Amino acid sequence: MFCRRWTLIVKFLVLRICLVVRSGDIPVVTNISEDTTWVPEDTYLLNQQIQVLPNVTLTILPGVMVKAGNLQGSSAALIISQGARILAEGTADKPITFTTQFSTVNTKRGLWGGLVICGYGILAKGPGTSRFLEGFENIIYGGSDEEDYSGILKYVRIWHGGGDLSGDQHINGLTLAGVGSKTIIEHVEVAWSDDDGFEFFGGSVNAKWISSIFNADDAIDTDDGYSGRMQFVFSIVDKDGDHAMELDSNSFDGETNTQPRAFPQIYGATIIRTEKAANDDPLITFRTGTGGRFGNMILRGGQDDSMNALVANPGFSNTNFCGNQSRFSNLSDTLATQLGLDYLFFSQNNIIYTPNLQATETGDYPFDISCSSTDSWTPLATIVDPLFVLLPKSWDAYTIDPRPREESPAYIDLDKLPHGDDFFTQTTYKGAFGDDLWIAGWSYLTSAGLLPDKSVTSVGKTILEGNITSDTTLDDDSRQYYLIGPLYVKSGATLTIPSGTTIRASRQSSEGKTPCVIIENGAQLVAIGDEASPITFTTVLSAIDLSTPGLWGGIAILGKAISSIRHSSRLLPGGSVGNFGNFDDNDKSGTLRYVRVWYAGSTKLDNTEGDGFGVMLGGVGNKTIVEYVEVAFSGKDGFVFDGGSVNARYLSVVSQNEDAFDISNGYVGKLQFIAALLDENGEKAANIKSNGTLQRRTSPQISGATFMKSKHRSSSTELMRVSKGAGGEYTNIILTGFSGVCLSQIECADESRNTGPNLPSEGVVGTYYWSSKNIVNCIGPTTLQVNQFELDSSCSAQNFSPESRFGDGAQLLQLLPIDNIEWFSLDTVFQLDPRPAVASEALKQYDTLLDPFFDAVTFVGAFGTNLWLHQWSILSTRAYIPDRDVQLNENNTLSSTISTDTTLSGSRIWYLTTQVFVLSGATLTIPAGTTIRAYRQESDGKAPSLIIKQGAKIIASGTSLSPITFTSVLPSFVLPRRGTWGGIILLGNAIITGNQTMKIEGLSSGDVYGGLDDSDDSGTLRYVRVWYGGADIGFDPTNPENSGNEINGITFGGVGSGTTLEHCEVAFNKDDGFEFFGGSVNGKWLSALFVDDDAFDTDEGYIGKLQFIFALVDQDGDHAAEMDSKDDNLRRSFPTVYGATFIKSGHTSGYDNGLIQIREGGGGDFYNMVLSGKAGSGLQNTDCFSETRTSLNRPDDVNHLYWDPNNIISVVSADDSIATPFDIDGTCGWTDDNQASSSVSPDIQLIPDQWTSASDIFQLDPRAIAGGNLFTGASTPPSDGFFDSSAVYKGAFGSGLWLDQWSYLSVYGMLPSGDVLPTSSTSLSGEITADRTLYSGTTYYMTGQVFVKNSATLTIEAGTTIKSYRQDAAGKAPTLVIEQNSMIMAEGTASAPITFTSVLPESVLPARGTWGGLIILGNAPITNSAGLTDSIEGLAANEGIYGGSTSNDNSGSLKYVRVWYGGADIGFDPSNPENSGNEINGITFGGVGSGTTLENCEVAFNKDDGFEFFGGTVNGKWLSSLFVGDDAFDTDEGYAGKLQFIFALVDKDGDHAAEMDSKDDLLPRSFPTVYGATFIKS
Repeated sequence: MFCRRWTLIVKFLVLRICLVVRSGDIPVVTNISEDTTWVPEDTYLLNQQIQVLPNVTLTILPGVMVKAGNLQGSSAALIISQGARILAEGTADKPITFTTQFSTVNTKRGLWGGLVICGYGILAKGPGTSRFLEGFENIIYGGSDEEDYSGILKYVRIWHGGGDLSGDQHINGLTLAGVGSKTIIEHVEVAWSDDDGFEFFGGSVNAKWISSIFNADDAIDTDDGYSGRMQFVFSIVDKDGDHAMELDSNSFDGETNTQPRAFPQIYGATIIRTEKAANDDPLITFRTGTGGRFGNMILRGGQDDSMNALVANPGFSNTNFCGNQSRFSNLSDTLATQLGLDYLFFSQNNIIYTPNLQATETGDYPFDISCSSTDSWTPLATIVDPLFVLLPKSWDAYTIDPRPREESPAYIDLDKLPHGDDFFTQTTYKGAFGDDLWIAGWSYLTSAGLLPDKSVTSVGKTILEGNITSDTTLDDDSRQYYLIGPLYVKSGATLTIPSGTTIRASRQSSEGKTPCVIIENGAQLVAIGDEASPITFTTVLSAIDLSTPGLWGGIAILGKAISSIRHSSRLLPGGSVGNFGNFDDNDKSGTLRYVRVWYAGSTKLDNTEGDGFGVMLGGVGNKTIVEYVEVAFSGKDGFVFDGGSVNARYLSVVSQNEDAFDISNGYVGKLQFIAALLDENGEKAANIKSNGTLQRRTSPQISGATFMKSKHRSSSTELMRVSKGAGGEYTNIILTGFSGVCLSQIECADESRNTGPNLPSEGVVGTYYWSSKNIVNCIGPTTLQVNQFELDSSCSAQNFSPESRFGDGAQLLQLLPIDNIEWFSLDTVFQLDPRPAVASEALKQYDTLLDPFFDAVTFVGAFGTNLWLHQWSILSTRAYIPDRDVQLNENNTLSSTISTDTTLSGSRIWYLTTQVFVLSGATLTIPAGTTIRAYRQESDGKAPSLIIKQGAKIIASGTSLSPITFTSVLPSFVLPRRGTWGGIILLGNAIITGNQTMKIEGLSSGDVYGGLDDSDDSGTLRYVRVWYGGADIGFDPTNPENSGNEINGITFGGVGSGTTLEHCEVAFNKDDGFEFFGGSVNGKWLSALFVDDDAFDTDEGYIGKLQFIFALVDQDGDHAAEMDSKDDNLRRSFPTVYGATFIKSGHTSGYDNGLIQIREGGGGDFYNMVLSGKAGSGLQNTDCFSETRTSLNRPDDVNHLYWDPNNIISVVSADDSIATPFDIDGTCGWTDDNQASSSVSPDIQLIPDQWTSASDIFQLDPRAIAGGNLFTGASTPPSDGFFDSSAVYKGAFGSGLWLDQWSYLSVYGMLPSGDVLPTSSTSLSGEITADRTLYSGTTYYMTGQVFVKNSATLTIEAGTTIKSYRQDAAGKAPTLVIEQNSMIMAEGTASAPITFTSVLPESVLPARGTWGGLIILGNAPITNSAGLTDSIEGLAANEGIYGGSTSNDNSGSLKYVRVWYGGADIGFDPSNPENSGNEINGITFGGVGSGTTLENCEVAFNKDDGFEFFGGTVNGKWLSSLFVGDDAFDTDEGYAGKLQFIFALVDKDGDHAAEMDSKDDLLPRSFPTVYGATFIKS
């Protein structure tokens, strides 16, 4: 491996090829002299200064990590020379990162150099001048090209730089030297630089969305005549920093009036200083004669922890070397034009809030102006607190939210942007942020856990803190709230939280207090969610580390019930003292139902606050309802029952840091169905203690508990403890997992203690009973069942010894990873099922209680067959537990070996819980329609799979209507996902390379394949679907996340041609889709969708035939086909392929893979291939040997690779430029160097232009367009008994859609119905400019948006059906638009209505948003203060105009027209593909006049409104609007028509039956007249 790696590096050094290396750490050791791409699979190591030389482009793909260091006293740096380019375009999800090679350096500076870009832009001395870059040898910048282009930086992070170059010279994080305005700088951050963050030396490069934080000198530094523009600039300057902005004109020459004068224009900046700098530096300093324009800025000091006051240096200074430029705080466009670029404007609207702490300077200290050589200037600013959402008092483990609150002055008195400048974006706020927190997700602040998630809103009634003194309901439509400090519900008040509400908490308030919710004594919390819409309390932080505990305080409910001491108190998070307890055990503090409390339990080390918890119930009475509540990732305890008598059931605790259930202080309530899952950080599942013999003894009744522990703590602890005289009744309890002790009892008092199978009496306070029917199964450090019980001398002295059953861990629960494999934390729990196994001890004996609170059960533990965690628990939302409907029994679970002929009959759903081997001589028959659902792993970590061994057979013959499905036990709401189970493996006796046998990695040595029988028969796979597989079949506990044995969807190992393989699909597999290891099996109608590696993979001498194969490869996938051999070893792999359609969404994790890769001596014949989409190339051929490679004359042997020249390769690169059809490496010379293909359009019915994953594909249709290029020049397949010789077309599809009904794409509504087939005469798209009629005997298909214009009339005969696709290739929903002055005459009848509907099959209908809608635009009056017209959002301005002055305007007639399943997005935005906000109404009337006829029309299942009337006067009768996603009828903009006989059915997804708006007091006012309406809501 070392030698090969070194060879690659030498190859790079000597040959200087355009290198794309694909694994490991790549040292970059020489200047880059050829176009080069860095890919995210590698980490690039810089230990010296590396130049990208002139005329060379360095491309850095999303997600790349560049790690740099220092070598021989000089910091490493990447330098983009003049004339070179850097194309570094990351994304918010996959930013490009330049950082240090050192680990755990969070706040270190100067650990490497930085990024330098040099251009030919103009400097301070004017065009044609240049300079050497300080600290570098022979690095030049500057010139005469103001529009110089040095490349693109987007979503680039530069951290921990600013190191020494030589002597005391430091480099900046990002240096832009003479860079021109064509260069793009957007979403770039510099953090922890030991010098400046951003340095602009001359040039005119513009920048947007830039962040400069915690740098040692200036956050932003401009000099040398820089004249660019910036917007959305954010900087944090700490005590080590200098200025947020140091702005010079020409500091190099010390001249203050050099022309061109530096003239930066910065609008929209937020500047924050954390502490007062020792050197009294201002936040901004203007020096050496700089000019510029500065508006919509916010300058804000931080807060001092000890002095509790704002601190800062001056806001800005203009103190020396000022120059003779004019200076203003008010500026008109006229004056700006007169002055050119010879002035300095700092707006009076800029906000400065920097009171100074020095005793001699007690007032506001915004300015420091002492320019004696200039005219007097009295700068102005707005001196007011900008009211950020959250600015921390302490900058240690804090949350910062620099967005302005809704009441902030940042939303008023905005500056006008420079006139006529299209760079700047108009905003409604000052500063860098509105509600869009654009740094979230990719900034250092996110990675350090200091920034709210981008989804957390800062506006509206959504911010919570302070006191609630009267009844309050959180009724904001968003159901999203932001807790930024302690929230106290005071006595007498009730806080009501509706279902589906999420409350996200910061780490601290502005005052440093821990956010928490405290329901005080006498108050109530009514939080009632449901399983599908639980109420969630969680953190504001981004989901960078989903397992971080203790990020906020928790919920405390304080009641009046009895505790050990009548009046108890506790120091709570937030610093208040909570008082609880009295004499009222029937006290009611509200209801908690389906409530989730995640990441709470923070700890304050300074003792100013109490420790946090998940949920504390202090003295809460039994009238309070607590059920279906979960605490996950608490930094302290989960549930705290501190006295009181509240009863609770269905409680879950996951991965807390201390005790899951802490029960004390005289608590006497009842608990049933409680579960705790502890990882290595957790202490006890239950810690039950009393106060000795003081007053009421703690005596809970707990029946039905499952307590599990995943790993031993470093210090031994028990799973459950009862101590200090606590009593209680403990029945139906399971204790299992990695704990040295299951149950301990210490510090006993005088309580009576009993054990055995029968409870002497129920509910006796002060007694202790442990049922012998409880089950204990704890595993000690040596994996032995030891110390199940441990009693100290105070407890054993009474000759008491608890009794229990000892369960076998592997047979106790359905799935618990416990076979001597410690699952270290929740991150490595692949799956668990805490319900009893089929033959579990938990089902054999159990306690039945008489108390009516307790449900009668037939099991021990928290779970029977009901997996009550389903859907709402964190274990369910993160896909750790199976679907609730998974119900195992002895008759539906496949055994580990099948040794005789077996048919799966009876139940249609079967379960794979283990690896199942069908042994030689046995046949497994699976009937059509059977579903087999598999778990993620067995208890030993290995993924369940079905293995057909040599000599065995599988007969799985489904149909298109009754396919056989292998899928996951997970619920649908966490699917699709890869790697949720194993796969299918067939092992045959056919020949593989070397005529040997091999084994599948991850299986045992006896599970081999390969032989001498190429006609071997392993059975039949027909209409078989294998979804969501690819998990690890050979789990390695030393590497639990990836031991390298992820399996393919279907693996064929040495499978022979006697095997039948037809109509099979693999979707969402973690590894390859179909893998052929040698053998000769043939396959037809095969589909591989969205797999994580290769869709089709052949190797080891595979010689089979393939026809009609289809692959969709998304951004996570690799190749559509990877076809290998074993060099020149025989036999050579030689697949024969006729008819393939391969489509790719983007480069594989970025780098330029071919859609097909043939390598390592692979041969074969390839005909009628269609390769389309985004890829580095079509065919990639590497590592060749002696095989002939040609597109000319096919050799008559099996020692060649033949690529038919009529195959279509139509691929583009990531930037949408045409990609090379062939990527041939130096070992692969082709005959006459001729690799031929056709580059014509593939003419496929529908492929979206922009998609990256399955979620982006609303619809596609992979069939050939009739008469298109796929029917031209196709090869005729041979008539050899296998190939269909009638399929004389290219690709996997002609006019037939063989995926219909059974493919994932069809089941989930991505394909049209199979009977849909647009032709040139039935396809509707584009413009209709002359009269046209659609005839009733024909079904028409809208494939794009249709515009009837130029006074044309579209007539639609009665009985006509128009079916529409979901979107066109550009993502816009097909819609029929009748423009102004045109008409539609659509007059159906009751027996022959006209129907607009979807192309989707009936099996997936009804569904909303499956196409657009009908839009009619007229000339009738609308409300509009600016004119007579308006336009429909989502349409182009010239296509959506409506409104005028003709009240009786006639747009035609709609009678008996049905518009079903519409409402999709008509103005697709690729940056927000799921919802760009342009969902359309079923029928939209824009300014339609009363001359139009509207009768007997219906809209059903529309995603937006049903009928929408934007102004106009059209009248309507007999209108029906059913089950729409918004309002059934919506009127606005002055609508003044008449409506009679209107009907609406509004279900739970709908909003109003009618929403009727106007435009305030603008005229004409909306004035509908309605007689006769029936509105019904569910």
